[in-house]
Amino acid sequence: LGDREASGVYVGQLDGSPPRRLLEADGPAVFVTTGHLLLLRRDSLFAQRLAPVRLELIGDPFRVAEQVRVGYGPMLVSLSASATGSFVYRSGSTAGVQELAWLDGSGKELEKVSGSDSGSYFPSLSPDGRRMAVNRVVDGNTDIWTLDSREGVVRLSRVTTDAADDVLPTWSWDGTRIAYTSTRMGESHLYQHLATGGGSEVLLSSSAQPQYPTDWSRDGRLLIYSTQDPMSRNDIWALPL
Repeated sequence: LGDREASGVYVGQLDGSPPRRLLEADGPAVFVTTGHLLLLRRDSLFAQRLAPVRLELIGDPFRVAEQVRVGYGPMLVSLSASATGSFVYRSGSTAGVQELAWLDGSGKELEKVSGSDSGSYFPSLSPDGRRMAVNRVVDGNTDIWTLDSREGVVRLSRVTTDAADDVLPTWSWDGTRIAYTSTRMGESHLYQHLATGGGSEVLLSSSAQPQYPTDWSRDGRLLIYSTQDPMSRNDIWALPL
């Protein structure tokens, strides 16, 4: 993000070669394995074909949803896609009651997600598209929960229990672990926990700058995260696990 000429969606390689600008957008983009790039312009969600090998855009973007909610800043959008091609987002303004909903690829609402409430936000779909990890506020405490609504039965499971804020859940590609940011040490550091909620959390990285997970590599070896550095502003890093 910066001036209008420089801001937008970029694509780069993990080898550190200079990234290049794909197109203008008002927030982060999400790649869907159907070969589409989901991107935000104002409060509307668009999709555009992306050649995954050449990393080139194909055709024109088309609108798939409106009134997509932006989080506490332009870098935080409640949008997530699964490896199967389905995606979930949060709509409406920042005020009032919001609900999570399933949509098809054209943006048509299929059904509300039962069990979600106004205290559930930052949804993240598991790679198989069967579960959802959300931030959920219960008794004033923000933790990470998983929601399974298959077969018409809603199952809510708590993953973290610490009194600090645990936010921004990010699934590993095998669906066994969830990375997240926690303020339990004062600053926002990176942790991981088993998706089942069992066992203890594991500190992955700590820094003087806040750290926010965004994605895992498919082989599970790298966690991609962003930082906010006063010298270089927002940066993208890869953490070897």
